Amino acid sequence: MIDAKPRIVQRSLFPAAGLEREVMSQSARLAAIPSERDEALAEVRQLITDLRDAAQDGRDLARRYADVLQNVVDEYCIEFEKRAEAALARLEAAA
Repeated sequence: MIDAKPRIVQRSLFPAAGLEREVMSQSARLAAIPSERDEALAEVRQLITDLRDAAQDGRDLARRYADVLQNVVDEYCIEFEKRAEAALARLEAAA
């Protein structure tokens, strides 16, 4: 972000002292950058972990629903097979 605040530059009789202050000020700003970067990296790592956990939860849920659906289909198939066998037996008996 660009700092739009006006900066007051002091002229010193000892330019080296002003330069030293400026260097120290820049050093303080640069020292803050790695901590922000570390925080951002930690946040990204946490997001990746959360996404992996959510994906695993989704896969587990899909497996459970697939098992439930398979059981329902099996029950219907068994029931219809019984009804079809009974209907076929009635047809054979009538013939």
